[in-house]
Amino acid sequence: MRFDCLVVLTIGLVVTAGVSIGENLVRSPQVDTDVDIRTTNRPIKAIPHAGRLIGNDLRAVDQPHVCRGKGAAQTWKDHVMKLSCTSVMLPRWDLDETFDKLAEYGYNGVELRCRYNPDDSNAEPAFGGRHLSDVSPDNIQDMVAQIRDAVARTGVKVVALAPACQLDNDDLVDKLIQGARAIDPDEPPAIRIAAAGHDRTKPYLPQFDAARTGFQALVDRLRDSGVKILYEIHAGTVAVSCSRTRELLRDLDPAQIGAIYDVPNMIRGSIEDSRLGMEVLGPYLAHCHIGNGVPKSTERDATGRLQWVWEFSDLREGLADIPQIIEDFKAVGYSGYVSLEEFGPGDDDAKVREQGAYLRELIS
Repeated sequence: MRFDCLVVLTIGLVVTAGVSIGENLVRSPQVDTDVDIRTTNRPIKAIPHAGRLIGNDLRAVDQPHVCRGKGAAQTWKDHVMKLSCTSVMLPRWDLDETFDKLAEYGYNGVELRCRYNPDDSNAEPAFGGRHLSDVSPDNIQDMVAQIRDAVARTGVKVVALAPACQLDNDDLVDKLIQGARAIDPDEPPAIRIAAAGHDRTKPYLPQFDAARTGFQALVDRLRDSGVKILYEIHAGTVAVSCSRTRELLRDLDPAQIGAIYDVPNMIRGSIEDSRLGMEVLGPYLAHCHIGNGVPKSTERDATGRLQWVWEFSDLREGLADIPQIIEDFKAVGYSGYVSLEEFGPGDDDAKVREQGAYLRELIS
């Protein structure tokens, strides 16, 4: 019975999962420490309230919106989303293989992992470990020529760098900024930068305020860099929902900083009505990580209570309503990247090919 209750509550939240927009937003008439869920099996906690289920009214939205930028009145049909994949989920592909296969499977962009490999060069490739595509903050300048050649050869754009970097690490941030500008001086890839994770043993608001102050300082320091910073809505952070993220980024320049709407993370903790969330984030909606997951029971604790963890799943098999998410993307005129993030088991080629084909069908 406990499992049934959990699933019902979670579905009430997940069905309304939304996505991120940023400068790709077409305005609706109503709108004026890096925590890694792949290596952390935290028990799933019951959510005290369920979100509102979306009815056919939102599925059928097809009305003109005012487009930011050029100001032309357009419908969402004029704004086609683009397909990306994070290379963090591809530890067994080298750099050229990553670009070539993503192009073969119909992807438009890549979030390029830029992290340090472990010292053991013989370690088995792993999501959170060694990658054959060894791009790091220290060697990215040396690999720029190979990266740019791969982009030119395949047409797969580097849309973002995916490091493990916190906003107070100035030296690492500077290396990433220089690397992004070297890859594409005219339109550098965005960079994901994290604040310290939420420490539940300490008062929350001072941690939130410290993150706000840190992002303000980072935006001020990088104002002339031409590189956009991305905050990922992630489990274990100080802002795990659209509403808290909007407050976190409030008054910061949305041309310089935006949010990643991370579906597989948000179903694990806190998610709002997706249309509501999109409109709350407004101009800060900049990108989307799309994936899915299911709860799995493990063992009972000393009191007899059954423990739960999350596992990644096929987009079509998890709790998140992926078609509804894409429809809500369309309803607000999102034309940015939808980036596959799937850290479950399975063959890499099959996963990227099949999940990509499913997403292309939905966004077309």
